[in-house]
Amino acid sequence: MPVSFKKRAYDEKHQLTCNRSFNKTNVGNFFKNERYKFGPEAIYNIDKTGLTTVQRTVRVIVFKGSKQVGQARSAKRGCLVTLCCGVNAIGNCILPYFIFPRVNFRPYMLNEAPIGSDGSAHVSGWMTAPNVLKCMHAKPNPSSPVLVLLDNYESHISVDILNYYKEVGIVLLTFPPHCSKKLQPLDLSVYGPLKTYYNTAATDWLVSNPGKTSTIYEIPKLAAVALPQAFKLQNIASAGIGPFNSNLFSDDDYLCSAVTDPSVPNTKIHLLDKTPQPPQRPRLIQIMELSNKTHQLQLIQRLALEKTPKEVEQKGKLGY
Repeated sequence: MPVSFKKRAYDEKHQLTCNRSFNKTNVGNFFKNERYKFGPEAIYNIDKTGLTTVQRTVRVIVFKGSKQVGQARSAKRGCLVTLCCGVNAIGNCILPYFIFPRVNFRPYMLNEAPIGSDGSAHVSGWMTAPNVLKCMHAKPNPSSPVLVLLDNYESHISVDILNYYKEVGIVLLTFPPHCSKKLQPLDLSVYGPLKTYYNTAATDWLVSNPGKTSTIYEIPKLAAVALPQAFKLQNIASAGIGPFNSNLFSDDDYLCSAVTDPSVPNTKIHLLDKTPQPPQRPRLIQIMELSNKTHQLQLIQRLALEKTPKEVEQKGKLGY
């Protein structure tokens, strides 16, 4: 096998918990959980991802025989900015929401970001429950409720968030545990291309600005270039939520979870033979009774060999 193929087709690591949880029962219950009649325009998938100041380098073209091929990056380790997006199957979206690793948020952090974007600040740059509550202040209306699909993370669900959803008419539904990689369209086929386009845009920015390093304030600008290319209708429809397709996954997709399926009891014998049968005694008791009988028989044979019949009869009369 060529070495180049091994480098390109590396092994993918999957958690055993994720493989066991993605089974027919969990997926079937998720698609059948329908209480309200929502159209594709009222079902929104919301998820977050992380963008860093250090992009993943791409392949470059060099002369044959070059021993050293390098590509510049902003730093060895980057700084993370969280991006939260929401989208439905017909192309409508919730405007991007950025979370910067700062104590206080300033409006200039969103310079050249997508039009209508909003943001906030957190020390770690991660998504928290207060940030989720700010992100969901889009344009909810109790007269036209919507369905929001989220991962069941602790930061996505809190008492304040649930109370706010009830007030504004948002119906919340979470994905089954460890199934978002298959059922969440943003995780499945949107954020992957987004990272690719973002890395390309970051590389182009470094080429256009020699001697400068990328900071967290360039991330919204680069995201504005990558978002329109990644958020496409064919990518959003890949999870079977919109357009609705509950038979999207085949039996091959559930192979890893086959070990968790309970075995079907063999009831064929009981259905054919309907005559009542006496209850069988436990096997251990039968073996003990057989061993006791064998031991008694051995004692009788031993006495018969040691004593004559007359002596045995006399001892029986005397009582000893």
